[in-house]
Amino acid sequence: MRYGLMTSLVLSLGASAAIPSLAKAHEICRIDEPNRGDRYEDRRDDRHEDRHRDRNYIEDLSIRDLPGRVLDRVDEYRHGRRIEAAQLVHDEDNAFYRVRIDDRDHGDFYLEVASNGHLLRRVNR
Repeated sequence: MRYGLMTSLVLSLGASAAIPSLAKAHEICRIDEPNRGDRYEDRRDDRHEDRHRDRNYIEDLSIRDLPGRVLDRVDEYRHGRRIEAAQLVHDEDNAFYRVRIDDRDHGDFYLEVASNGHLLRRVNR
């Protein structure tokens, strides 16, 4: 008899704890409130547009995203060394690719290459 009473007490306490939490979740989602995910996407698009309005920004790229002419020019100067990073740099109306080459003996260096494959400059750092 005691076990039956204790079992029903435990089940009723568990149900009373679970039901309000389920009801509360429905209360939070209101129909008149816009979806938070939509607001996040809008803000993300605004930041993306602001970056492009600035005209001076740097975009990180994968090595696979480099144009063929740029990659050919980089291969001439890297002599088998590893490419660490690639970036597309927008500076006012000009755009060029900056590639960091790993040189363990002398320190990393950067190559700045135009989109047509012309070497603009080599920077040792």
